[in-house]
Amino acid sequence: MAENDDGDSGVISIAAFATGIHPGNENGNEDHQSLTFHVELLSGDRSLFLSPDGTPSLDLDGNLNFTLARYAFGAASFSVVLADDGGSDVEGVDGQGASSAPQIFTVRVLPVNNAPSFLLLADDITFSEDAGCTRHSQPILHSRPLTLTLKLPYILDP
Repeated sequence: MAENDDGDSGVISIAAFATGIHPGNENGNEDHQSLTFHVELLSGDRSLFLSPDGTPSLDLDGNLNFTLARYAFGAASFSVVLADDGGSDVEGVDGQGASSAPQIFTVRVLPVNNAPSFLLLADDITFSEDAGCTRHSQPILHSRPLTLTLKLPYILDP
């Protein structure tokens, strides 16, 4: 199971997710065959992934690659097989390759409680009694405490 706890993530690559990749028997007489991983959605939410077919991919180095849809979360289970292209050597038939036994994996994308955000018109507001308020026209992202400076006349009790 591959897990991601950041619902905002995009491209994910897990190195050496598949290992022990070889084209057939140990004798080396199938080394000329081309190999391809086939990944198929078994269950879950295809819309988690931005690939055209909604599935992750496995390259021949065994790396699992996929791109998550922004703010998507959920789970999807996949079946993966490694297939060769056959060949006519050793009584094989061209175009009729063999496949490994299927293996299953699940990708879970956990929801993230993103912090709320807001903008302030300004981070320093200064005005005098007679001047009124001066407005700043550029909003800023709130990243530090707001300081409000008021200049009021000194009032004496009668």
